Amino acid sequence: MAPPTSTWCAPTPLESPRPWHPDHVIEFFTEAFEPTFMQRALLASLVAVVATSIVGTWVVLRGLSFLGDALAHGVIPGIALAVLWGFSPVVGAFISALVMSGLVTAVSARTTVREDTAIGLLFVGMLALGVVIVSRARSFTIEVTALLFGDVLGVTSDDIRTQVVAAAI
Repeated sequence: MAPPTSTWCAPTPLESPRPWHPDHVIEFFTEAFEPTFMQRALLASLVAVVATSIVGTWVVLRGLSFLGDALAHGVIPGIALAVLWGFSPVVGAFISALVMSGLVTAVSARTTVREDTAIGLLFVGMLALGVVIVSRARSFTIEVTALLFGDVLGVTSDDIRTQVVAAAI
C-alpha cells in the first residue's frame, strides 16, 4: 500500500484562552450577577426564601400544609378583580387571602367541618370564582400565566420593597 500523497496532521487540542486559576471559577459565578436586573432577581429570591421558609415551617408544624396551595389558588379572584378595576394585583391578592383565611376560620368554627376540609372547599370555590371572573371579563388583556408565575428577571426596586414589607409582616 502506498503512503498517502497529502500531508495529514493530527488534530491539536484546543488551547485555553487563559491558564486555569481558582479565581476564574469565582469570576464565572459572579459575572452572571453584574447586570443590575440579575442583582435585583437574586435579592428578590433571597427575600422570598427567608419569608417562605419561616411561614412554611409554621404551616407544617400546625398541620396545615394544604393551606399554602389553597391560598395560592384562592388569591386568583382578588388578582383578577384588581387588574380589572385598575389597582395593584398585590393588594387584590392580599385582600383575597384575608377573605379566604377568614372564611376558613368561620366555616371551621361554626360548623362540624374540620379546618382541612374547609380549606379544600374554599380552595375549589375561590379558584372557580377566579376562573369565572377572568373568563367573563372582556377587557382582561393581561396574560394570566404572567400574573400567576411572574418573571423574576423583571423585578423592580419597588417590587423588592413591597416584598420586604410583606415578609416582615
